[in-house]
Amino acid sequence: MSSSRSPDVSATDDKQKKAVATKAPPPFDREDADLIISTRDNVDFHVHRVVLSLGSTVFENMFSFPQPAGTDVARPHVDISEDSKAMETFLRIIYPIPDPEFKSLQHLHSVLAAGTKYDAAAVIALARKKLTESSFLQDDPLRVFAIACLFHMADEAKMAAELAVRKSRVTGTCPELDAIPAGAYHRLLALQRDYERSRTSSFLSNLEAVFSGFTPLRRNANETDDRQTGAKFRRGDIDTTFVVSSDPILASDVIIRSSDNHDFYVHRVLLTLASPTMLSMLESVADNDVAVHTGSIPVPIYKMPESVLVVRDILRHCYPIQHSSANDIHDPKHFLAVLSAVRKYQLKGAEAAMKGQWKLMAHLDPLRFYFAAVEYRWKDEALESARGLIQHSQTVNSIHSLYIPSMETIPNAAYYRLLLYVNQCVKAATSGITVQSLPATSCASPWLNRSRKAYFRESVTLHAIPPEALRNLLSEVTAAVRDKPLGSSIAATSPAGQAFLKKLVSFKCHCSTNIQVPPCSEVERLTWGFAFLKQYGETIDKAVSNVVFETKFIDAA
Repeated sequence: MSSSRSPDVSATDDKQKKAVATKAPPPFDREDADLIISTRDNVDFHVHRVVLSLGSTVFENMFSFPQPAGTDVARPHVDISEDSKAMETFLRIIYPIPDPEFKSLQHLHSVLAAGTKYDAAAVIALARKKLTESSFLQDDPLRVFAIACLFHMADEAKMAAELAVRKSRVTGTCPELDAIPAGAYHRLLALQRDYERSRTSSFLSNLEAVFSGFTPLRRNANETDDRQTGAKFRRGDIDTTFVVSSDPILASDVIIRSSDNHDFYVHRVLLTLASPTMLSMLESVADNDVAVHTGSIPVPIYKMPESVLVVRDILRHCYPIQHSSANDIHDPKHFLAVLSAVRKYQLKGAEAAMKGQWKLMAHLDPLRFYFAAVEYRWKDEALESARGLIQHSQTVNSIHSLYIPSMETIPNAAYYRLLLYVNQCVKAATSGITVQSLPATSCASPWLNRSRKAYFRESVTLHAIPPEALRNLLSEVTAAVRDKPLGSSIAATSPAGQAFLKKLVSFKCHCSTNIQVPPCSEVERLTWGFAFLKQYGETIDKAVSNVVFETKFIDAA
């Protein structure tokens, strides 16, 4: 959807246009038209300015401006970015002729985008009505939901979300899904989980309550103001470097004032060396009391829109000395607030230093750091944060419940790929895993096709169908892997690993009673068990490390 609010207008030789353009079908080919609209696929629509003025405030405003020099005053050309299919439907709606049909959701989306761009109330109203007609809604409720979210249509989005959940169509994809707010998709997934839980309830009212309380869109500005630093200012937090100095050599020649009116006395040469553009990006302010504080020579004041602690840490990076706690940022929101400002003011050295601290900070809030890495197009750091999210979450299911308010402004492409990566890691850890080179035991079972080592084999394929006894022994282990696809989740010291080893100790093995084949011992079983957990964990980590994290969406952002 284009963000432009007015069409591009260019004067073009009429004969040249006729030589290369196709004329639109009736009624947009009339000779009494006083405007030609040329679409991006080179189709000319001969239209009437009065109709466009009545149907679109953007066209109305455009016609009130003087035309560029060289324009054919009698019948000027207007070049637009829409294609002919969308524009023909757009025009048929605002012209006094029968309304057109929408043949597909893609077509409807294009027309709705044009209606929004040109502020055409009739076009928006008809497209909105058609969006939730039975054919579109029943065939592709997820796409209807996505289109409704894109154009801030809460009622239509809610209707489509309910149908998508009831028809189990939530986990699919569509062209618009990447562009909707991540928060909207997060709520759709939550609605699906609530619906599945409520279906098992004996109270039908619980099921209806799930949908009645669903709100797909949130537009409260306070909910999206999520990037402010979480650090709190205390007296003494401003370094002595940034206060007034009585030494004329150290006297500052610039004052930086934070958004909350704290002043930092600094030196222009150091700021310029750190960032040649920072001072030019700041607002210069007047203050009659400046001369009192700095001597007889007036010192310019520059206002920064950042808070005092963010300004302090930006300035610390400009000075070639070690400040107290200069690199000791423990609050993840504060770290990202400083990093955002550092990037804005193009402090290249500071950005490189903070990028080097990424791994030390990302585990404190991996979801927030993941979204920041995507915004900055840092692919390695995005992958590192996604892996950290799996590592530091209690279970992969809990990842789906994580939410930060800035997801209301973050495109869903990043969130969707994150969940896809998590699901692929689970699949890799639970599909076709074979643990090999396990220690041999003396255990043999004549009741299982006379296969030696029927239970404690030297090679075991997991998530296939192992012998019944081994399946019972591994129940906690395999559940732990599904919950968290990491080798550490089944280490011998983990709860799942401990449960498995305890079962091995008490396991009543139906070994052969043949005197030549002694029954297996607890030591043998434990030795086998420790080796199994170690190699199973290593195999899981290797499989998960091979999962590819899609980054094309980062390049396309």
